[in-house]
Formats: sequence, structure tokens, C-alpha cells
Amino acid sequence: MPEKTAKHQNPLQGEIFAAADVHTVPCYLSIEDLISRLEEPSNCNNAAKASKKALSPSECDLLLRCEQTIKNGIRQSAHTALAFLVICRRRLYRARFRCFAEYVRNACAVKQAHVYRLIDYAEVCLELSPLRRQLPSEQQARIMLGLKLSQEDRCRVWKIATFRGRVVDPETFDSALIEVVGKDATRTIVGDRS
Repeated sequence: MPEKTAKHQNPLQGEIFAAADVHTVPCYLSIEDLISRLEEPSNCNNAAKASKKALSPSECDLLLRCEQTIKNGIRQSAHTALAFLVICRRRLYRARFRCFAEYVRNACAVKQAHVYRLIDYAEVCLELSPLRRQLPSEQQARIMLGLKLSQEDRCRVWKIATFRGRVVDPETFDSALIEVVGKDATRTIVGDRS
């Protein structure tokens, strides 16, 4: 029996894509699924394939699912950030746009600067995802990036902050930062929260 397809509206642009039956397309991708999509080999590995603009059916489906994740999870920063990172790294915008910046400008209901901050946040989430206790908030990631901590130091901060499964509140996070980089280095970014 042939596979059912349904037409879906692109939630960010209004374009129509063919995708799997509406009941089989989840409303968003889980963090684990988004991370695994980043690790999958892309269909654009060499120069000949990179110039090819058409998306495969699986790439169209992935783009649709990432855009749905963005639309549904705009308040869930980690999901949204990782969905933007998948679209950027896998070049899922290439059928309609020359570059990711053009895609963001024309197809997203979010400011370009915010999308790039989310991508930076997604990169930190990827670094810390093997620790899997919990992911940092966008603010915590920005602080670590603002201090220009190395990947190793970010991992050390996060291990200390999440020791024994503690919830990482601002005080716990600040004390972990101070333990790794010292009070003077953190004062300018974290400030006095009392």
C-alpha cells in the first residue's frame, strides 16, 4: 500500500511541503532526537552535493519537524536553539535561500540576533549534553560564553553546579563559576545578585 502523504503548512512561512501523514509527525522533536540529527551524516558532504538545492524527502520532513519545534517550543529555549542549529548545520534552508542568514530574515518570526544567540546556546547545550543531568538555561550559557570559558571549564562549571542532581539556581551556578574561574573574573558579568 502506498505511503500516505499530507500537505503541511510551513509554520514560519506558509510554504507547503509534502510530509508523512499528519498523525505521524510529532509536534516537536525531543532534545535527544535533535542532538542525534546533528550527528547524522548530512546529504551535503562534498562540493558537488552542496551545490544541489533540492531537499530529499527526509530532509523536507526534518525541516518541517524543526520548524514545528521552533513554532511550538519558542518558550523552550533548548528545543528551539537545537532546532535552529539542525537547520543551520544540515543546510535545510538551501532549497529556498542562499544562506542561513537569508532564511532567518525571510522565514522566521524571530530576530536574527536572537537566532544566533540561540545557536550559541545550542552549542553549549551540545557540549554539556553528555553530562545529561540537566541543560543550562540560556542565561547561564550566555554567562559562560561571556566569560570566554573554554569548553573544559564550561564542563567543569556544569559538573560542579549539577553535583548530586541539584537544581541549578542562580546561587548554585554563581558558586560553581567562582570555584572554577574565581570571584574577580565573574564579578563583571554575574554582578551582585543579593
